[in-house]
Amino acid sequence: MKQLLWLLFLGACTPDDGSHSIAVDDGNALGITRLETVRGDHSFELTAFSASGERVGSVQLRIGEVTGIDPAGPQYGSEIVTSFGDQQGRQVSRETKILRLETAALAAPIMKQFVGLTAVTTALAQDGGVLVSGSRSTTPSAERAYSNHWYMSCPTWNLLPTPTAGGCCLEGNDDDSAGSILFVRPDNKNLIIRYRNADAGRCQAEDGGWCSSGDCYYGPYGFSRGAISPPPGNGYNWYTTGWYADFYGYGCAVGSAVNVPDPAYWPDVIGDRTVGAACCNDGSGPCGGEFQDCGDCGGGGNNSYGAWDL
Repeated sequence: MKQLLWLLFLGACTPDDGSHSIAVDDGNALGITRLETVRGDHSFELTAFSASGERVGSVQLRIGEVTGIDPAGPQYGSEIVTSFGDQQGRQVSRETKILRLETAALAAPIMKQFVGLTAVTTALAQDGGVLVSGSRSTTPSAERAYSNHWYMSCPTWNLLPTPTAGGCCLEGNDDDSAGSILFVRPDNKNLIIRYRNADAGRCQAEDGGWCSSGDCYYGPYGFSRGAISPPPGNGYNWYTTGWYADFYGYGCAVGSAVNVPDPAYWPDVIGDRTVGAACCNDGSGPCGGEFQDCGDCGGGGNNSYGAWDL
Protein backbone atom coordinates (compact mmCIF):
# COMPACT_ATOMS: atom_id res chain seq x y z
CA MET A 1 0.00 0.00 0.00
CA LYS A 2 1.25 3.51 -0.84
CA GLN A 3 0.90 4.68 2.77
CA LEU A 4 3.20 1.88 3.99
CA LEU A 5 5.81 2.76 1.38
CA TRP A 6 5.81 6.39 2.53
CA LEU A 7 6.26 5.33 6.16
CA LEU A 8 9.19 3.12 5.20
CA PHE A 9 10.68 6.07 3.31
CA LEU A 10 10.30 8.26 6.38
CA GLY A 11 12.18 5.87 8.58
CA ALA A 12 15.08 5.71 6.12
CA CYS A 13 15.46 9.35 5.09
CA THR A 14 14.47 11.68 7.92
CA PRO A 15 16.38 12.51 11.12
CA ASP A 16 15.48 10.84 14.40
CA ASP A 17 13.81 14.03 15.67
CA GLY A 18 11.31 13.92 12.77
CA SER A 19 12.57 17.13 11.11
CA HIS A 20 13.65 17.42 7.49
CA SER A 21 15.05 20.44 5.59
CA ILE A 22 14.59 20.53 1.81
CA ALA A 23 16.23 22.99 -0.60
CA VAL A 24 13.93 24.29 -3.36
CA ASP A 25 15.96 25.38 -6.38
CA ASP A 26 13.38 25.46 -9.18
CA GLY A 27 13.06 29.28 -9.29
CA ASN A 28 9.34 29.19 -8.54
CA ALA A 29 7.24 32.33 -8.83
CA LEU A 30 6.34 32.20 -5.12
CA GLY A 31 9.96 32.80 -4.10
CA ILE A 32 10.16 29.65 -1.98
CA THR A 33 13.75 28.48 -1.48
CA ARG A 34 13.46 26.06 1.42
CA LEU A 35 10.97 23.69 3.00
CA GLU A 36 11.05 22.30 6.49
CA THR A 37 8.97 19.34 7.66
CA VAL A 38 8.46 18.25 11.26
CA ARG A 39 6.58 15.13 12.41
CA GLY A 40 5.09 14.39 15.78
CA ASP A 41 3.22 11.35 17.06
CA HIS A 42 -0.11 12.71 15.80
CA SER A 43 0.92 15.77 13.80
CA PHE A 44 2.90 16.95 10.84
CA GLU A 45 3.86 20.41 9.58
CA LEU A 46 5.44 21.59 6.35
CA THR A 47 6.74 25.18 6.39
CA ALA A 48 7.92 27.15 3.36
CA PHE A 49 10.58 29.88 3.61
CA SER A 50 11.76 32.63 1.27
CA ALA A 51 15.42 33.41 0.50
CA SER A 52 15.43 35.93 3.38
CA GLY A 53 14.29 33.25 5.80
CA GLU A 54 10.74 34.59 6.06
CA ARG A 55 8.02 32.01 6.71
CA VAL A 56 5.59 32.39 3.78
CA GLY A 57 3.38 29.29 3.84
CA SER A 58 2.56 26.08 5.68
CA VAL A 59 0.51 22.88 5.69
CA GLN A 60 -0.37 21.54 9.14
CA LEU A 61 -1.83 18.08 9.81
CA ARG A 62 -3.27 17.05 13.16
CA ILE A 63 -4.97 13.79 14.13
CA GLY A 64 -7.18 13.71 17.22
CA GLU A 65 -10.41 15.34 18.39
CA VAL A 66 -11.37 17.98 15.81
CA THR A 67 -14.37 20.24 15.30
CA GLY A 68 -16.38 20.52 12.11
CA ILE A 69 -16.90 16.82 11.33
CA ASP A 70 -20.21 16.53 13.14
CA PRO A 71 -22.43 19.43 14.30
CA ALA A 72 -22.96 17.50 17.56
CA GLY A 73 -19.40 18.26 18.69
CA PRO A 74 -15.74 17.26 18.31
CA GLN A 75 -15.04 13.90 16.69
CA TYR A 76 -11.88 11.83 16.28
CA GLY A 77 -10.41 12.49 12.85
CA SER A 78 -7.88 14.51 10.88
CA GLU A 79 -7.47 18.24 10.27
CA ILE A 80 -5.37 19.82 7.50
CA VAL A 81 -4.83 23.60 7.58
CA THR A 82 -3.13 25.22 4.57
CA SER A 83 -1.81 28.80 4.72
CA PHE A 84 0.00 31.08 2.33
CA GLY A 85 0.43 34.77 3.10
CA ASP A 86 -2.87 35.94 4.59
CA GLN A 87 -4.88 33.14 2.91
CA GLN A 88 -5.98 30.02 4.75
CA GLY A 89 -8.02 26.86 4.08
CA ARG A 90 -9.15 24.10 6.43
CA GLN A 91 -10.22 20.52 5.79
CA VAL A 92 -11.39 17.90 8.30
CA SER A 93 -12.36 14.24 7.96
CA ARG A 94 -13.04 11.06 9.90
CA GLU A 95 -10.32 9.51 7.73
CA THR A 96 -6.98 9.30 9.60
CA LYS A 97 -4.86 6.92 7.51
CA ILE A 98 -5.17 7.63 3.78
CA LEU A 99 -5.00 11.43 3.78
CA ARG A 100 -5.72 13.72 0.85
CA LEU A 101 -5.36 17.48 0.66
CA GLU A 102 -8.17 18.64 -1.64
CA THR A 103 -6.94 21.54 -3.76
CA ALA A 104 -10.54 22.12 -4.84
CA ALA A 105 -11.16 23.28 -1.26
CA LEU A 106 -8.44 25.94 -1.45
CA ALA A 107 -10.31 29.01 -2.67
CA ALA A 108 -7.31 31.31 -3.18
CA PRO A 109 -5.37 30.55 -6.39
CA ILE A 110 -2.06 31.26 -4.65
CA MET A 111 -2.70 28.42 -2.20
CA LYS A 112 -3.39 26.03 -5.08
CA GLN A 113 -0.12 27.21 -6.66
CA PHE A 114 1.71 26.65 -3.36
CA VAL A 115 0.61 23.05 -2.75
CA GLY A 116 0.97 22.34 -6.48
CA LEU A 117 4.73 22.97 -6.44
CA THR A 118 6.55 19.70 -7.10
CA ALA A 119 8.75 20.10 -4.04
CA VAL A 120 5.74 20.73 -1.79
CA THR A 121 3.66 17.87 -3.23
CA THR A 122 6.59 15.48 -2.90
CA ALA A 123 7.41 16.52 0.66
CA LEU A 124 3.78 16.21 1.75
CA ALA A 125 3.60 12.68 0.35
CA GLN A 126 7.00 11.41 1.45
CA ASP A 127 7.36 13.12 4.83
CA GLY A 128 3.70 13.49 5.84
CA GLY A 129 1.80 10.76 4.01
CA VAL A 130 -0.54 13.37 2.51
CA LEU A 131 -1.61 13.15 -1.15
CA VAL A 132 -2.39 16.39 -2.96
CA SER A 133 -5.50 15.79 -5.08
CA GLY A 134 -5.83 17.47 -8.48
CA SER A 135 -7.52 20.83 -8.91
CA ARG A 136 -11.10 21.08 -10.17
CA SER A 137 -10.75 24.51 -11.74
CA THR A 138 -13.85 26.47 -12.82
CA THR A 139 -12.19 27.53 -16.08
CA PRO A 140 -13.57 25.54 -19.06
CA SER A 141 -11.25 23.86 -21.55
CA ALA A 142 -12.88 22.93 -24.84
CA GLU A 143 -9.82 21.07 -26.09
CA ARG A 144 -10.22 18.55 -23.24
CA ALA A 145 -13.75 17.56 -24.22
CA TYR A 146 -12.64 14.34 -25.91
CA SER A 147 -12.01 12.68 -22.52
CA ASN A 148 -13.67 9.39 -21.52
CA HIS A 149 -14.56 11.08 -18.22
CA TRP A 150 -18.27 11.14 -17.31
CA TYR A 151 -20.18 13.21 -14.79
CA MET A 152 -23.80 13.44 -13.72
CA SER A 153 -26.25 14.54 -11.04
CA CYS A 154 -25.95 12.25 -8.01
CA PRO A 155 -28.25 9.21 -7.88
CA THR A 156 -30.21 8.86 -4.65
CA TRP A 157 -28.70 5.41 -4.00
CA ASN A 158 -25.25 7.00 -3.55
CA LEU A 159 -26.39 9.23 -0.67
CA LEU A 160 -27.93 9.27 2.79
CA PRO A 161 -31.21 11.06 3.55
CA THR A 162 -29.32 13.56 5.69
CA PRO A 163 -27.64 15.89 5.11
CA THR A 164 -29.18 17.11 1.87
CA ALA A 165 -26.52 17.05 -0.84
CA GLY A 166 -26.66 20.53 -2.34
CA GLY A 167 -25.62 20.75 -6.00
CA CYS A 168 -24.44 17.14 -5.92
CA CYS A 169 -22.22 15.86 -8.75
CA LEU A 170 -20.87 12.34 -9.33
CA GLU A 171 -17.97 11.65 -11.71
CA GLY A 172 -15.96 8.69 -12.93
CA ASN A 173 -14.37 7.09 -15.99
CA ASP A 174 -15.70 4.80 -18.69
CA ASP A 175 -13.43 2.00 -17.44
CA ASP A 176 -15.28 2.20 -14.06
CA SER A 177 -12.12 3.15 -12.19
CA ALA A 178 -12.43 5.16 -8.99
CA GLY A 179 -14.31 8.45 -9.16
CA SER A 180 -15.66 10.98 -6.69
CA ILE A 181 -18.79 12.68 -5.43
CA LEU A 182 -19.00 16.29 -4.25
CA PHE A 183 -21.70 18.55 -2.87
CA VAL A 184 -22.33 21.51 -0.56
CA ARG A 185 -24.37 21.12 2.63
CA PRO A 186 -27.20 23.68 2.58
CA ASP A 187 -27.30 23.89 6.40
CA ASN A 188 -23.70 24.92 7.10
CA LYS A 189 -22.33 25.58 3.57
CA ASN A 190 -19.54 23.01 4.00
CA LEU A 191 -18.03 21.45 0.89
CA ILE A 192 -17.97 17.63 0.96
CA ILE A 193 -15.75 15.49 -1.29
CA ARG A 194 -15.86 11.69 -1.15
CA TYR A 195 -14.05 9.13 -3.32
CA ARG A 196 -15.83 6.24 -5.02
CA ASN A 197 -14.27 2.80 -5.44
CA ALA A 198 -14.24 0.96 -8.75
CA ASP A 199 -16.54 -1.70 -7.35
CA ALA A 200 -19.08 0.71 -5.88
CA GLY A 201 -21.22 -0.57 -3.07
CA ARG A 202 -18.88 -2.63 -0.93
CA CYS A 203 -16.29 -2.21 1.79
CA GLN A 204 -12.73 -2.16 0.42
CA ALA A 205 -9.21 -1.06 1.26
CA GLU A 206 -7.85 1.96 -0.62
CA ASP A 207 -6.14 -0.36 -3.12
CA GLY A 208 -9.35 -2.34 -3.69
CA GLY A 209 -8.28 -5.27 -1.54
CA TRP A 210 -9.55 -6.94 1.66
CA CYS A 211 -10.23 -4.82 4.74
CA SER A 212 -11.66 -5.16 8.23
CA SER A 213 -14.24 -2.92 9.89
CA GLY A 214 -13.01 0.64 10.55
CA ASP A 215 -9.75 -0.03 8.69
CA CYS A 216 -11.69 -0.04 5.40
CA TYR A 217 -11.11 3.05 3.28
CA TYR A 218 -14.28 2.63 1.22
CA GLY A 219 -17.38 2.11 3.35
CA PRO A 220 -20.61 0.12 2.98
CA TYR A 221 -21.90 2.17 0.03
CA GLY A 222 -18.58 2.23 -1.84
CA PHE A 223 -17.42 5.73 -0.85
CA SER A 224 -14.61 7.03 1.34
CA ARG A 225 -15.14 9.11 4.45
CA GLY A 226 -15.88 12.69 3.46
CA ALA A 227 -13.32 15.49 3.26
CA ILE A 228 -15.14 18.48 4.77
CA SER A 229 -14.18 22.11 4.11
CA PRO A 230 -15.97 25.08 5.71
CA PRO A 231 -16.76 28.18 3.58
CA PRO A 232 -13.67 30.17 2.52
CA GLY A 233 -14.62 33.23 4.59
CA ASN A 234 -15.04 36.94 3.80
CA GLY A 235 -18.61 36.28 2.74
CA TYR A 236 -17.63 33.67 0.12
CA ASN A 237 -19.47 30.36 -0.19
CA TRP A 238 -18.79 27.15 -2.12
CA TYR A 239 -20.79 26.11 -5.16
CA THR A 240 -20.57 23.22 -7.61
CA THR A 241 -20.64 23.42 -11.39
CA GLY A 242 -20.05 21.20 -14.39
CA TRP A 243 -16.68 21.70 -16.02
CA TYR A 244 -13.02 22.15 -15.21
CA ALA A 245 -9.66 22.43 -16.99
CA ASP A 246 -7.61 19.46 -15.93
CA PHE A 247 -6.25 16.20 -17.28
CA TYR A 248 -9.68 14.59 -17.49
CA GLY A 249 -11.42 17.52 -19.22
CA TYR A 250 -15.03 18.08 -18.26
CA GLY A 251 -16.35 16.85 -14.95
CA CYS A 252 -17.47 18.01 -11.49
CA ALA A 253 -16.09 21.38 -10.44
CA VAL A 254 -15.96 23.61 -7.36
CA GLY A 255 -16.01 27.39 -7.18
CA SER A 256 -16.50 30.07 -4.53
CA ALA A 257 -18.31 33.40 -4.69
CA VAL A 258 -20.15 35.92 -2.53
CA ASN A 259 -23.21 35.47 -4.72
CA VAL A 260 -23.26 31.86 -5.84
CA PRO A 261 -24.99 30.98 -9.16
CA ASP A 262 -28.77 30.85 -8.93
CA PRO A 263 -30.19 28.57 -10.19
CA ALA A 264 -27.48 26.08 -9.32
CA TYR A 265 -25.85 23.98 -12.04
CA TRP A 266 -26.65 20.72 -10.22
CA PRO A 267 -29.86 19.96 -8.29
CA ASP A 268 -29.99 19.20 -4.58
CA VAL A 269 -30.39 15.49 -3.83
CA ILE A 270 -31.84 13.66 -0.82
CA GLY A 271 -30.49 10.13 -0.63
CA ASP A 272 -32.39 6.95 0.19
CA ARG A 273 -29.69 4.82 1.84
CA THR A 274 -29.69 3.99 5.56
CA VAL A 275 -27.47 5.77 8.08
CA GLY A 276 -25.35 3.83 10.55
CA ALA A 277 -24.10 1.09 8.22
CA ALA A 278 -20.66 -0.42 8.81
CA CYS A 279 -18.12 -2.94 7.50
CA CYS A 280 -17.74 -6.50 8.81
CA ASN A 281 -14.72 -7.39 10.90
CA ASP A 282 -13.93 -10.36 8.67
CA GLY A 283 -14.05 -8.32 5.45
CA SER A 284 -17.10 -10.16 4.16
CA GLY A 285 -18.97 -6.98 3.27
CA PRO A 286 -21.29 -4.30 4.61
CA CYS A 287 -23.39 -4.75 7.73
CA GLY A 288 -25.79 -2.75 9.86
CA GLY A 289 -28.45 -0.40 8.54
CA GLU A 290 -30.11 -2.02 5.50
CA PHE A 291 -27.56 -4.88 5.42
CA GLN A 292 -27.06 -7.98 7.55
CA ASP A 293 -26.70 -7.53 11.29
CA CYS A 294 -23.04 -6.97 12.12
CA GLY A 295 -23.28 -9.71 14.73
CA ASP A 296 -23.90 -12.14 11.85
CA CYS A 297 -20.59 -11.31 10.14
CA GLY A 298 -17.98 -14.03 10.21
CA GLY A 299 -15.81 -11.84 12.42
CA GLY A 300 -18.56 -11.08 14.93
CA GLY A 301 -19.28 -7.57 16.20
CA ASN A 302 -18.24 -4.25 14.73
CA ASN A 303 -16.75 -0.93 15.81
CA SER A 304 -17.33 1.18 12.69
CA TYR A 305 -21.06 1.95 12.80
CA GLY A 306 -21.73 5.22 10.99
CA ALA A 307 -18.04 5.89 10.31
CA TRP A 308 -18.86 6.89 6.72
CA ASP A 309 -21.97 8.96 7.58
CA LEU A 310 -21.88 12.74 7.23
